[in-house]
Amino acid sequence: WLQQAATFIDFIPVVRRLGEKCLMSQMCRQRGLLMECLSGANQFMDAAEQQRSQAIGQAIRQVLLQLTRLARVWKDVLPDNVFSTTISALLDAVLSNIVSSVVALEDISASQATSLHTHLSVVQQQSPAVFVAKQVSTAADHPSEEGMQAMVSHWLQFVLLLTVLEGSLQEIVHLWDLGKGSLAKAFSAGEVRSLIRALFQNTERRATALSKIKVP
Repeated sequence: WLQQAATFIDFIPVVRRLGEKCLMSQMCRQRGLLMECLSGANQFMDAAEQQRSQAIGQAIRQVLLQLTRLARVWKDVLPDNVFSTTISALLDAVLSNIVSSVVALEDISASQATSLHTHLSVVQQQSPAVFVAKQVSTAADHPSEEGMQAMVSHWLQFVLLLTVLEGSLQEIVHLWDLGKGSLAKAFSAGEVRSLIRALFQNTERRATALSKIKVP
């Protein structure tokens, strides 16, 4: 009996390594599928055009559906801490892709900004429900805003991007707050300046705002 017990114990590290390898392989596969879904958004360009807007909406729905389906399968299979870590990592990859794509846009008209804000707000609203992995849930079941920031590295950056898309120059400068505000915690000065140039016409007010977005 002792020999059998020792043999079983000896296999535990082997089984754990196999499990970790399978999980990492599945994570890479799922991340690839999510990025493939996002590719339909064509880097979020020309969001105000009807066809492009529809494509962006479709890409976001596919991403959220894929995450939701995956979470419901993994919820009953993985330990709670592993489940939260894996879903957080996949959602974070999605948000990182979205943010980098939008920041890279050289010109964002008012109508494009509105369209982007509308589509990306869906991600903000529906992402917390993914962690509950239930067909029906209420806001009370979802992680709090602080919880989302703790679990998903790019969550704050993503939420602030939504604020910038519908904000005024004055609001953006206020959020930067001489490099000490919430915006400065999530974006570099260069990224904020790029967003301002893309969102606002070249005026003295824009130039004044840009002069205030710098590292203290």
